[in-house]
Amino acid sequence: CGPCRILGPRLERLAKSAGPRWALAKVNTEIFPALAMQYGVQGIPTVKLFVDGEVANEFVGALPEDRIVKWLNDTLPSPLRHKLTDAQALIAAERLDDARQVLRELLDAEPRNDHALILLATLDLFENHQRAAELVKQIPITSQYADTANALDTIASLLDAAEHPDELPEGKGKAAYAEALRHLRERRFEDALPEFISVVRRDRKYCDDGARKACIAIFTFLGATHELTARFRPEFSSALYA
Repeated sequence: CGPCRILGPRLERLAKSAGPRWALAKVNTEIFPALAMQYGVQGIPTVKLFVDGEVANEFVGALPEDRIVKWLNDTLPSPLRHKLTDAQALIAAERLDDARQVLRELLDAEPRNDHALILLATLDLFENHQRAAELVKQIPITSQYADTANALDTIASLLDAAEHPDELPEGKGKAAYAEALRHLRERRFEDALPEFISVVRRDRKYCDDGARKACIAIFTFLGATHELTARFRPEFSSALYA
């Protein structure tokens, strides 16, 4: 078809310059209708990107070359993704220094690997929050990890404030906020969250709405399924909308 004749040369040029990272394969749907039916091809040209044998993304029609490049970059997995798997296994085994080494090696090769940046920032957060903040600032707001990056940046700011409690502004919520920061610095989330929530109730605007931001950041950091998130989120919502 006409769109196929337009798209084909674009894909061929990109495949030639891609080296071994990905390969281009063409299927004539008239010759292989069963294959077209298996993969739900309803129009041509249909382009499907397979990763580890599964369709990771697709589009229909003749896209401009710059949009194809963006589509590829957004979908193609890192060629060093095994290092991410290795790092996560090391983290699970509490071999944190080894995990940091693997992540740094990965980032030396792929400085814009957002997943690796998040993992390394998480490892560094309570040991060197300034370095963690520098790492997450490299993650764009369009990244799928943007919410986590924002949570880590917020917690890093809170940890910085915890080192200078005398500089906290005056207000009804100061004492509870300072206590929450102390618990957070010691990674005692179970104790920090009630204190932050009490500030939300008593002095919502204290420290530029800091207690509300702190709760949201901690919930994001812990994860939606974490026991503390499940326990304290209803209490937080009640305080927020009281």
